Amino acid sequence: MESWTHSIDIINRLKKKWDNGDILRSVLEEDDTFYFKMKLRAPLTSELSVRIDEIIEWIQHLKNNDKVAKGYGYTLIEKEVKFRSIGRNSIPTHAVVENVEDALKLLKKFSDVRKFRSISNVFLNTWEGNERLFEWIRKYPFKLMDKIGDESDKFITVIRWFEEHSNHNMYIRQLDIPKVDTKFIEKNKSILGELFDIILPEENIDIDKKNFEDRFYLKKKPNMVRFRLLDSNDSNYKFSDMSVPLEEFANWNNDISTVFFTENEINFLSFPNIKNSLVIFGVGYKANILKEVKWLNNKIVYYWGDIDTHGFNILSMVRGFIPNVKSLLMTEDILMSYKHLWVREDKKYMSFIKNLTKEESDLVIKLQNDDLGINVRLEQERVGFHKVSDSLKILDVRYE
Repeated sequence: MESWTHSIDIINRLKKKWDNGDILRSVLEEDDTFYFKMKLRAPLTSELSVRIDEIIEWIQHLKNNDKVAKGYGYTLIEKEVKFRSIGRNSIPTHAVVENVEDALKLLKKFSDVRKFRSISNVFLNTWEGNERLFEWIRKYPFKLMDKIGDESDKFITVIRWFEEHSNHNMYIRQLDIPKVDTKFIEKNKSILGELFDIILPEENIDIDKKNFEDRFYLKKKPNMVRFRLLDSNDSNYKFSDMSVPLEEFANWNNDISTVFFTENEINFLSFPNIKNSLVIFGVGYKANILKEVKWLNNKIVYYWGDIDTHGFNILSMVRGFIPNVKSLLMTEDILMSYKHLWVREDKKYMSFIKNLTKEESDLVIKLQNDDLGINVRLEQERVGFHKVSDSLKILDVRYE
């Protein structure tokens, strides 16, 4: 009997229609064609003669909970079968819920529907005739319920403000929107972005941008570039360690001749003093932000990263927009010299890495194929600092 369908099984299957939004979509569209039909797991033919008492009990259980008994819920579809001991009788084969009201009573979701109707009506009345908004609510009814919910007034206030203010070019923190604190906007960027896209005028949206601030003409926290000038005789700057907005760094007019990238902070802080040079810290996979720094293409540039698959992939990325960048201390000789200091690379980058020299490519293929060992990685901070001095001498840079 446990394998046969019970009333709770019917409710659970119906709940899937709720969970995927179908019932709320019917409510939104005022659709009176809602129909739910479920095939029941019923006794097998071979069981009809040997489990008669259990079958009668099962049928009675289903009928005690159907629409005839309760006044709402599911209706049973039956077919006539012949029992050896009691002759012909009817056995349920399907359960049907014929309308939304019965479904809501079975699921006990009337309060949720009242909430959904209230929120959707407020939005659709505020932006009457906006078909894209109607379709968004239809597609994402639970975003309306769960993400907006009781704060619909705040969402509407924010959207109205952005409708009336274009190209404001302020930080979110600067927005002065009545009865809405700016943390609310920060917390709800994702859902606000979706609503802005379907409600705001086209001129208030930069459709080519993905970032919330860029797309809706807001200022955002700038990317910062941290660097050290390695020429202590440079009278223009007396700071040993600087972080500046990327835009300012990109617009900097300078006579630097050589630029080094390093991923390790201590290496960055202890990098030797070199004439007309600077060192940039912590590029990593954020290297692409430096695409904006066009003057780097006019400098001698070196990248020093970890000797592992990701280190070479970052080098490739940098070389994609600074074609003349050279690797520093990222050779197989260096790797093998510090075999006793190898660590494990947790997750190797296994795709083909372009923009590498033959020597670099040969080494990264060995790393990808575990030819030198399993998941070999040499972190740059494990390389003896005398190697830095030796390599810089080979490069013929001008020490101070």
